[in-house]
Amino acid sequence: MPEYGYGLTSMLEKFYGGRSDESFSDIFAKGSEELKILLNDALKDIEDKDAITEEMRAAIESLPDLLNEQYQQMSRKLDGQEQSPVKAFEAATGLGALVLKNIEPPNVVEKIFEKVQKSMEGPELDIDIFFGVKPHPYERNND
Repeated sequence: MPEYGYGLTSMLEKFYGGRSDESFSDIFAKGSEELKILLNDALKDIEDKDAITEEMRAAIESLPDLLNEQYQQMSRKLDGQEQSPVKAFEAATGLGALVLKNIEPPNVVEKIFEKVQKSMEGPELDIDIFFGVKPHPYERNND
């Protein structure tokens, strides 16, 4: 695995407060570069030139740049935060690792959701939407 894990591993490390000397923007850019190298190497290994069209090759080669554009939109928001997203969640909800790891079975997910619901004001939360089982009503293709 490359150092930045194609941006994903390093992003998670930063999410939890690590990699404090790097911005999300830096991490995503370096991860995109790692992905570009991986894809280019994979394309070189395709010996049968008829197995992949020029359009497919162009789409694959453009993927890292497309992802980097998306990453940069996210990183502008993430880099503007004063603390890591995980620390911000813990501060807002009071639900850190110490609390969560001491929730006993049965029904651990439901117990976690109850704690989240109690800690957040505003509209009523849906457990399936909160945990990503069901899409938000405003998401595309939410059927």
